[in-house]
Amino acid sequence: MEDPELTKLGSSLQVACVQELAKNPIAAIPPRYLRPDQEPTNATSPLSIPVIDLQKLLSTSHQLDSLHAACRDWGFFQLMNHGVSESLIDKVKAEVEGFFNLPIEEKRKYWQRPGEMEGFGQAFVVSEEQKLDWGDLFYTTILPKHLRKPHLFPRLPLPLRFVAITSPLLGQGNIGRIFSSTQGAVNEHSRSNGGSSKDGHGRHESVVR
Repeated sequence: MEDPELTKLGSSLQVACVQELAKNPIAAIPPRYLRPDQEPTNATSPLSIPVIDLQKLLSTSHQLDSLHAACRDWGFFQLMNHGVSESLIDKVKAEVEGFFNLPIEEKRKYWQRPGEMEGFGQAFVVSEEQKLDWGDLFYTTILPKHLRKPHLFPRLPLPLRFVAITSPLLGQGNIGRIFSSTQGAVNEHSRSNGGSSKDGHGRHESVVR
């Protein structure tokens, strides 16, 4: 049985729905969403997001270096040659878009509860003065089953629930096996470079923005 402290994700204060804010004409972006301390992004010079080739992870140390650097420096990466069909990816995108386009009354059923992180809202909001992202987020744990929130996952629209369950499992024979095989190598590689890449919770979590 898992330690409750290991499975608790923390909490986040409830915030306004950005989609709803954007529906009404506003003269200026609310101050909480402005970040004058950050340099503006140059749209003409797109950033080079790290790309990881899943098929090459087992065969080349270069991919391990790239995976380690992406996790350490970026916190995310684009995955290629993962074995998930384009049709399934398109279906997931369509269902997620439909979910975010639900009326606000429906979305409130999935809102973050006090003291919890999962649900609609924003993550890691700990004060009323904290700067916020100009976007909404829905965060829920999918696997293992016993960590699913009963007021969230079982109440999702059936098509979205289906693709959420199917997406990680379709690649289980490919993605799951490769990551399981490389986990030890990645962890060892990370330790030798002064970092850690292991989650330690054994969870598959879905974060959809």
